[in-house]
Amino acid sequence: AGSVGDKVTIKATVKSIRFIDGDYGTVTAYTLLGEDKRTYAWFASRSALGTECDGKVLTLTGTVKKQELYKDIKSTRLTRVKVQA
Repeated sequence: AGSVGDKVTIKATVKSIRFIDGDYGTVTAYTLLGEDKRTYAWFASRSALGTECDGKVLTLTGTVKKQELYKDIKSTRLTRVKVQA
């Protein structure tokens, strides 16, 4: 999934969309499952994909912000994500 700072292009399935209210507005949190069986997380300041796209397969390009390991599940956090048409 690349190293921190690398630009990556992935094909992934949207697993969940959550809306998190904070002091600076609402953040949209996307959880995606890549073809490589890795979990990807993307926190956006707007609802870039709408609210009803669970299970939709997308091709995304973004920058790796962080690599995480939580309960033996590898996860990659992406930033500056663009959805390819």
